[in-house]
Amino acid sequence: MSNNSSLNEQILTLLKENPEQAYNKSEFARALHVAPKDRANLRQAISSLEKDGVIEVGPRARFALTGQGGNGNKPGVTPLTGIIRILGSGHGSVRLDTEHPTGQTYIHIPAGKCGTALTGDHVRATLEKRDVPQWMKNSKKHRQQFEKNAQARANELVGRVTEIIKRADHSLVGTIFKKNGKFYAETDSPSLPNVIAINDLNEAKAGQSVVLKLDKWEVEHLPPIGNVKEILGWKDDAGVDILGIIHRHNLALEFPTEVQQEADKTPTSISSEEAATRFDCRSFPICTIDPHDARDHDDAIWVERLEEGDKHLGWRLQVHIADVSHYVKPDSELDQEALKRGNSTYLVDRVIPMLPTVLSNGLCSLVPDEDRLTKCAVITFDTQGTITKSEFHSAIINSKARLSYENAQEMLDDPTLQHPLADDVRESWKLAEILRKKRFANGALDLEFPEYRIDMNENGKADGYHMNEHTASHKLVEEFMLIANEAVALALKNNKKPSVYRVHEDPDYDKLNEFGEMASILGFKSGDLTSKNELQKLIHSLNGSSSEQSLKLNLLKSLKRATYSPQPLGHYGLAKVNYTHFTSPIRRYADLLVHRSLQSLLQNPPSPIDKVPKGSALSEMADHISTTERTSAEAEMDSKRLKLLEWLDTQAVGGGAYNLKTAPSFEAIVTDVRPLGLMIELKDTMLRGVVKNKDFPPGSWQFDEKKKRYRNTGKGKKEQSIGLADHINIKVKDVDFERLRVDFYLAEEDAN
Repeated sequence: MSNNSSLNEQILTLLKENPEQAYNKSEFARALHVAPKDRANLRQAISSLEKDGVIEVGPRARFALTGQGGNGNKPGVTPLTGIIRILGSGHGSVRLDTEHPTGQTYIHIPAGKCGTALTGDHVRATLEKRDVPQWMKNSKKHRQQFEKNAQARANELVGRVTEIIKRADHSLVGTIFKKNGKFYAETDSPSLPNVIAINDLNEAKAGQSVVLKLDKWEVEHLPPIGNVKEILGWKDDAGVDILGIIHRHNLALEFPTEVQQEADKTPTSISSEEAATRFDCRSFPICTIDPHDARDHDDAIWVERLEEGDKHLGWRLQVHIADVSHYVKPDSELDQEALKRGNSTYLVDRVIPMLPTVLSNGLCSLVPDEDRLTKCAVITFDTQGTITKSEFHSAIINSKARLSYENAQEMLDDPTLQHPLADDVRESWKLAEILRKKRFANGALDLEFPEYRIDMNENGKADGYHMNEHTASHKLVEEFMLIANEAVALALKNNKKPSVYRVHEDPDYDKLNEFGEMASILGFKSGDLTSKNELQKLIHSLNGSSSEQSLKLNLLKSLKRATYSPQPLGHYGLAKVNYTHFTSPIRRYADLLVHRSLQSLLQNPPSPIDKVPKGSALSEMADHISTTERTSAEAEMDSKRLKLLEWLDTQAVGGGAYNLKTAPSFEAIVTDVRPLGLMIELKDTMLRGVVKNKDFPPGSWQFDEKKKRYRNTGKGKKEQSIGLADHINIKVKDVDFERLRVDFYLAEEDAN
């Protein structure tokens, strides 16, 4: 389907046959069955029809026949209700109870217009016109830029909160202090004033970190009133900071008694009757490959080379996933608690599991030399890595080894290394390498970032950090999990089974173009980034450059967040039309749902088959686990950031004295240049901070707004220039734990 005139006709026919339906570019591609290689032609056809005035773009970048698309309700008229989420910047997002007539399901609430709403509150909002920021009004250049992108912004619903319908059960965290004979708590919540007045101290003392229950907050600019619900401990006590993060994000530390009791009653052995119903894989050299300190093991693999005489025919891959659905039944106490949690949360010093440890670290963990129940995807490939057959089983395995990534990598690096599974691991990489190359050839984006882990001492304090290398052994496991997820998604979709899919919608192309403009400023060639090939070329050109990390991070921000949906909408970043999560049911409820959905498609389905929700119930479930995943990600990020700041605080220049000889330096990347100074990002950890211009080395530093640079032109000084995307050396000046911010000094290269 490469003829543009043919595409034009098909687009118009589709719209005429569905006059009340509007389509975005991805939906056109799916409805018209446009192959990935022909999507550039589709975009050209859409652009041509729009320029000719035959079709028009409306809300959410969806196209309809001119005069039939509509632009939704007028601003300032339609009251809407939904659940609000307050972001770290103070902005909010309301997930609507019912879809807006424009087809949108969210309203953006600018900072300052959330009222007294807190994350999780059920609120009423009213649509408003988007304000033009004053700084844009005052600048002809910025005003033109604003007007240029007006259409994209017009597609986004924007409003303000007008009423709190129902408060969520909030847990707020603060530190008690006393002022003028009254007690208050200081918080760092972006959605609250810094201070909460305390009604009931509940024996808390000044200086202690506490959990607060909000009692009343009716006026936005006046302190809320709350009561102490729980005392966490003295602010500087080991572990209190992480407890604060746990409570701030409403994560459950303990399992309810009835849930733990149900888990404890789970049979600890596999009956011979159950084993007889399973695909018996106990004799195969199956193994797990995980981080060396992994506590649960929910996936195991084996690759078999297929041959006929001397002829290589391909490979057969077995991906075994812990069969949590055998132990956790729908609507049981375990199931309801797992759904409530949505997923496990991995903080710097602990794991908050989705399932009790008797299951997550015990019966469901695929430990070596123990019989374990699995759901198994058996996928056969030809020599080019093309799938020729997929089938699914309830299986029983006995893992032959628990390999770490380091173990597996040694086998790949040293062909002479002797180990019972070494040849299997090497054969596995042959297949995985082919799959990886095919994935990127099909348009997958290479957005891997360096990962770091915080080193903790015995007192729960940060002791530094180390980088995690992403080696071939990591990629091997990653490719097999991706292909298994894809195979399961395709089977579920083709058989129209209710399930949840992992979806990553196409990006806002205006944001992609803004990213392209930034890359061009820094000297990188940027084509039409609506084309996956052009975007891949740009990403590839960044590799190894000084701007790689900064620009890749900006690209990531221009992409939408992956979520769960009952609809198989595809995954943009992975370039997969069909994708779900099948591979981690110990730590993700989505995977447990997928296992239940797959049961009727197994070669040996269980009896009875577990029920899976449909319709609105399944949609609500997908929304919920998308939210819990985001909450966990924020908590994990907060814990890493907090502990990294804790360690950086020990590296600060003592007493405010600028001592270049003793202060350690760090490499950073300049992400923005402002009159205030430099916005920077540490190279390894991507931690953000600021170097104010008053903390530059001595000299006469001048700000060049047009070129986004500072220049030092002081007498007797060799001219220095620092600007966007430059790598610089910095030293810690001050850490603000309340606001989780850090200020740096700009170090001189030849300091004496």
